[in-house]
Amino acid sequence: MVKVEWTQTQNKTAPYFVMIPDKLARLAFILKDSKRFPKTHGWAYAAFDYDPASATFKPRGTGATCGYACHSGVAAQDYIFTHYPKR
Repeated sequence: MVKVEWTQTQNKTAPYFVMIPDKLARLAFILKDSKRFPKTHGWAYAAFDYDPASATFKPRGTGATCGYACHSGVAAQDYIFTHYPKR
């Protein structure tokens, strides 16, 4: 899974208040492979902050386990925070 995070800004052309994506902030990745990552119940994590001045990404943390502590709080949901809404 990949999560693309943006800063927000107000849409100046909309006739009502609405927030829209503005600038790229960070990319986050989660990979499930229980053979490669058995210590984290099969999950590997990576996040990169975007620096617009240099148009480059800087790693947030090191190693594939850097997000495991945060995601352990949702172990009952297979370590995933986001739920898809009922359709």
